[in-house]
Amino acid sequence: MSIKTIYALTICAVLLFMPTVSAEMKPDMDTAELRIEQDTDSILLATSAEDGAALRSLLRVKETKFHHNDAVLTMNLPQYTQPFSYHPSYTGPTTFINPSFQNDGALLLLVVMVSHFLPSSAEREATIEQRFNATIAGFRDSVTAPEKARVWEVRRDESLIQSGNPAHRFSMYMRKNGRDVIADGLFLSDKDNIWLVQLVYDAHDNTIADHADDLLASAKISTDIKEPPTSAAHSGAISHP
Repeated sequence: MSIKTIYALTICAVLLFMPTVSAEMKPDMDTAELRIEQDTDSILLATSAEDGAALRSLLRVKETKFHHNDAVLTMNLPQYTQPFSYHPSYTGPTTFINPSFQNDGALLLLVVMVSHFLPSSAEREATIEQRFNATIAGFRDSVTAPEKARVWEVRRDESLIQSGNPAHRFSMYMRKNGRDVIADGLFLSDKDNIWLVQLVYDAHDNTIADHADDLLASAKISTDIKEPPTSAAHSGAISHP
C-alpha cells in the first residue's frame, strides 16, 4: 500500500464520516500478530469556555492499543461501538478504520484511521530516519499536488518530537456536502516503526475539535510483550512420582 493509497483511504474516511454513506467492514482480527484492545476504565477530558465560567466540552476516552507485527500503538480514544475494519498490505502500511464512536451514549461524528508502516523490500537497507522522512515527503506530495489542492487545504505541516522521537503533524480542511471537515494526522516513529493516526471530524463539533490535540498527544509506540507459553513449570502444576 503506497502513500497514494493512504491518501485514498483518507478520502474513504471522509466519505465514511458523511451520514449518507455506509461500508461493509471486516471485524477485529484477534490474532497474535494483530489485535485491538480498549481499556474498561475511562478518562474524562474537559475544556472550559473562553470566559472560564463554564465547561465548553467533555469527552470520555479510554486507553486503546493497536497490536501489529510485534509493535503496539497506544492512545486515548472514545469508546467505539463497532469493530475496526482491517486493511492488510504486504507492500505498505496495514490500516485500521472505524467510523463508529460514542461519548457517554451520544454518537460522535468521528472517523479514526491508524496505519502501521513496514519497510518494503527496497527500504530494508534504509535507516528509520530515511524511511520516516520519505514517508512524510510522499504524504505531503500526495496532498499538495495541484489536482489535490482543489480538494484539501493544508492548515498545518509541522515537525515535532513525541516520546523523544521524530513525529510530524498534518492538519487538512475540506468542505464536503456543505459540511466543514478536518483531517488531523500525526506520523510517529521509534527506532523500528512508523505509525500514522488520522482523526476525521466536523470542524464545528467542539467535542472532538477541542480535544484532537489531546488525543494525538497521547499516542505512543512500544514493543509488543508476548506472554510465555503455559506449561507445568509455569502454571504451578504439581507432578507426583
